[in-house]
Amino acid sequence: MKKCIIILVALSIAAKTPAQKNDSLEAVRTFVDVCGMYKKTPMHLELRFYSEANYITNEADTLSAQGEFYIQPDRAYIRFGEMEQLVNDSVALLVSDQQQRMILFTDARPVIAQMKSAMGILGSDASYLNISKKYSAVIKQQTVKTSVVALQSRHTLYGTALPKETIDISYTPETKQPQKIVTVKRSLIPLEKADYDVYNQQAEMKQFLLAVEDKQWFLVKEVVSTFEYSSIDYDAALDVPVQLKDRVEKNAEGNYVPVKEYGGYGISKGN
Repeated sequence: MKKCIIILVALSIAAKTPAQKNDSLEAVRTFVDVCGMYKKTPMHLELRFYSEANYITNEADTLSAQGEFYIQPDRAYIRFGEMEQLVNDSVALLVSDQQQRMILFTDARPVIAQMKSAMGILGSDASYLNISKKYSAVIKQQTVKTSVVALQSRHTLYGTALPKETIDISYTPETKQPQKIVTVKRSLIPLEKADYDVYNQQAEMKQFLLAVEDKQWFLVKEVVSTFEYSSIDYDAALDVPVQLKDRVEKNAEGNYVPVKEYGGYGISKGN
């Protein structure tokens, strides 16, 4: 995916500038409040997600997808790329049109966690205390239209001063609705000395190399994930456009099977 190239090298969010405030509880509270948008229902959300990596090792390093979310207190419908997720108060269903497969979960919690991740928000540990322990936080920018809270992990990569993770969340101050979230995750890829020497001759890769006492050689892998929010609506008249009964039904034995329109889809149970 080459639609957007973001290079963040040796990022120092904690560096003080006139637009920043010191590491503060205010910044953490704002971050948690903005990321808690999903708790207000009913909600309709549209976003674009894309990721970029300087060193590709798996498919997730170069993803690009449109996402649409309908969240009700007792049910939800998500279309993320070609995948559907349908959730009610007891079960969850994943549907892949490309693979013509369905996976049914009798415990909806893993799918709900996946849904939150696809929305760009934090997991169940998103409390003020846990965030403060894991990240330092600053208010990086404050304007009438857009403010930015920046976090960086308190843990650094071995042999460097680079934080393992940074998060910038741009939001509308009046509504606390997110506009964009950019997450950078870093890891070390061990290299043989010969590979290190090859990369050291490449201008675009040289900046990501690390040698420790000339005994260990690494490449600093950076994965940049971006969530761009195009629409967030809270409307009492909103409802999910697709429900579980539109994709599966129970047969005579009490087992879930695809409805007639999806008769060619295989179905299995998730863990």
